[in-house]
Amino acid sequence: MESLFALYVKLNIWLRSQLPQISFGIIATILIIYGNNINRFFKKILKRYNFFIRILGFVIVCSFVYGALTLVGVNIFRNLLYKIDRNMLAPVLFLALIFIGILADRKKQI
Repeated sequence: MESLFALYVKLNIWLRSQLPQISFGIIATILIIYGNNINRFFKKILKRYNFFIRILGFVIVCSFVYGALTLVGVNIFRNLLYKIDRNMLAPVLFLALIFIGILADRKKQI
């Protein structure tokens, strides 16, 4: 039993060292799930403009809006994960991934 707990502690230590990548993956997945909603919002705003303005708006949304949401979201989520107790990180991440799976299922993404 003691070796199982030692393995669990090592897993949590390894997960903590990977938090920037884990945060990026989770935020990117959330943006993929809700990307249609974001695109639909900007499409409603841009639909009355001519073709070139819509293309420019699309490029701005794809490069700047999604980029800003990714950078800010990753930093916020990573800082929240760093505040979690070392021994609770694995279960919290597991539940976060289950929650993302439920969101994806509800949005008909899987």
